[in-house]
Amino acid sequence: MRTKAEMRQLIFAVAEKLGVVRAIAANGSRVYKARSDEFTDFDIIYVVPDDQMQHLIDERGWLDEFGERIVMQTPMDLTPRPIDYTKRFNFLMLFTDGNRLDLGLVPESEIGAWAKADPIAQVLFDPAHILAGLELVQDDRRYFRKKPSQGFFFRRTNEFWWIGPYVVKGILRNQFFYAVDHYFDGILGEYLMQVEWRVAFEHDFQVNLGKNVGDLFSYLTVAEQDELRRFSNMSSLETVAQNMVEIQEQYQALAIQNAQQIGLDYDPTSGERVMEYTNTKLKKILEN
Repeated sequence: MRTKAEMRQLIFAVAEKLGVVRAIAANGSRVYKARSDEFTDFDIIYVVPDDQMQHLIDERGWLDEFGERIVMQTPMDLTPRPIDYTKRFNFLMLFTDGNRLDLGLVPESEIGAWAKADPIAQVLFDPAHILAGLELVQDDRRYFRKKPSQGFFFRRTNEFWWIGPYVVKGILRNQFFYAVDHYFDGILGEYLMQVEWRVAFEHDFQVNLGKNVGDLFSYLTVAEQDELRRFSNMSSLETVAQNMVEIQEQYQALAIQNAQQIGLDYDPTSGERVMEYTNTKLKKILEN
C-alpha cells in the first residue's frame, strides 16, 4: 500500500503532468485529525481554468496515472440532470493497493463557492495565490453536534412516538421488512439522536461524533455500547418486539433528561400512551 508521502507525491506529479492545475487543496478528516489509518480517504481538490473542465471530465485517461482501480464512481454522472461543466466534478476512486482518492475538480470561477460549502481545507499548492483570502479552517468545529431548538426537539420526539405503532403493525402482520425498516429509521435512528444530544451536552456541544456517528462508542460506557448493540439486533420479529418495549422506555427517560438539561419543554404524555399501546398489542408475543 502506498504511503501518505507517496500518495501526496503522486497527486503533485499528476497535476504537474496535466499542466493546467492552478492550485491543490486537501479536504476531509486528514486535515483536522492527527491520526489516520489505511481506510482514511485522500480528499483532494484540483483548481483548474474554467475552459479546461469539460476536457478533463470527458477525456479521463489521465486518471490512470493514479494507479489501477478496483472501482470508480462519478456522482454527477449518476444524476438525471445534464452535467454542468462550470461547477465542481468529483472522481471517487478505490485503488488495488487499498488507497482511496476522492478527487474534485473546481473551476477557478467557483473557488469562492467551494470554500463556502466545504471550508475545512488545507492549501497544498497555490503559486499564483488564487486561494489567498478564502476563509479556510483546519479544525472540525463545523461538525460539532448542535443544541436542538424547541421545534426540532418536538419534531424528533413526535416522530419517534408516531413511528412506534407502524413497527407494532408490521410485527403483528408478520411483515418482517416493513417492521424492521420502520424500526431502523424511525425508532433506532431517533433513539441514537437522543444519545448523541446527551453526549454532546456532556461535552458542552463541542464534540464531533464522526460520520454516521462512527466515533460514538468512544464516549459511551461498555454497558451503553452493549445496549445499543442489542437494540440494533433485528434478526427476528420476536427480537424487534422485545427491543421495542425496552427502547421506548429508554427513549422516554432520555428525552426527559435531555429536555431538562438543555432547557427544553417535553410532554411525556404521547410516550406514555404509545408505550401502553405497544405493550398491549405485543403482549402475546412477549409472553411466548
